[in-house]
Amino acid sequence: MPKHCGLPLRVGVVVLLGFGGAVLGAADNGMTWLTDAAFRRRLNQQESVLWANSPLRASLLRFAEVQRVALLIDRRVDPDQELDLALQDVPVVGIIREAGASRNLSVSVLGSVVYLGPAASAGRLRTVAELRREEIAELGSAVNRKFVEKASLAWEDVASPREVLGRLAAENGLKMINLEKVPHDLWPAYQLPPMSLTDRLTLILHQFDMTYQVAPDGRRVAVGPLPETVALVRDYPGGSTPEELVEQWRAATTGCEFRVVGDRVYVRGLVEAHEAIEALRNPKRHASAGETRKPGPPARKVFTADVPNRPLGKVLDHFALQLGLELQIDRASLHKAGISLDQLITFRVEEATLDELLQAVLDPVGCSYERQGKILRVKAETSP
Repeated sequence: MPKHCGLPLRVGVVVLLGFGGAVLGAADNGMTWLTDAAFRRRLNQQESVLWANSPLRASLLRFAEVQRVALLIDRRVDPDQELDLALQDVPVVGIIREAGASRNLSVSVLGSVVYLGPAASAGRLRTVAELRREEIAELGSAVNRKFVEKASLAWEDVASPREVLGRLAAENGLKMINLEKVPHDLWPAYQLPPMSLTDRLTLILHQFDMTYQVAPDGRRVAVGPLPETVALVRDYPGGSTPEELVEQWRAATTGCEFRVVGDRVYVRGLVEAHEAIEALRNPKRHASAGETRKPGPPARKVFTADVPNRPLGKVLDHFALQLGLELQIDRASLHKAGISLDQLITFRVEEATLDELLQAVLDPVGCSYERQGKILRVKAETSP
């Protein structure tokens, strides 16, 4: 079967399967993250996963690398807590969201990065970033230009966030004040895709419930704690019946404050709430933006797998569960041939069809298989 360096060639739907600490998939340390429109398209692409007692951080980062989607997991998330999740034909962002929800975590998408962290932090991340953008825009075009320019950011293993922030400030000609208030921590190596300086600073500081303020001259950045409440205030035309609009918007949003002043409606809430209001105000524009193309022919499912030392029976059970197959094992023939379902197997395939995958699992142990519809029959090769 064909093998490739780096990421698997995307010729169909790549199914990732996790067994304990192993995640089936390919990680390409030299890949370039998807950004902008390509990033958003990939988030909506449907995939399938099966994680059984798999470590959260390693499993999700491996999945994100296969998708070429940058995933930043908050420093406060326990990396070793286990995932036990099976999903089929779910959008990439939905898979990450469901995995997080199973551990009381939430997702927020900032620029071309998926952030996974505590629900409260994820809920206000985009609003904090938008507040900083609005404040910096008021400082003039020269200052704003520095903070909106996109660049990537990488740090080595066991880097401290203070070092990362200090280097980021120095690279952009900034003096960072109160940097010592950032708690000491050591982070694993990571690389962010190109994004604005505003968002890079926000993603780092947000993990400590901190933010920053830029001085009017645009040369100094002061680090400080987040306020207790975070919200954007915007006003909208109320038309002839602003009170009725308020009731509609209140039903479509949560945690917002509304105030009618003359023919204007002032709304205080998170950025997601303002987006919901804009969708109500301009349904045609948002409907056209959300239009999807007509589905093409069904994608051919291909598998990339790397399984070290796992019991044969458990591997087969996971495959059957993932693919919706009814597994029928001829245990008598296996016993006669001296084949145990508890024996450990190791195999690796790339860009394999289902038949190639099953052959890689069963051929080395002396088994064969037969597929009829949703039934998968496994027996010893010596069985008549």
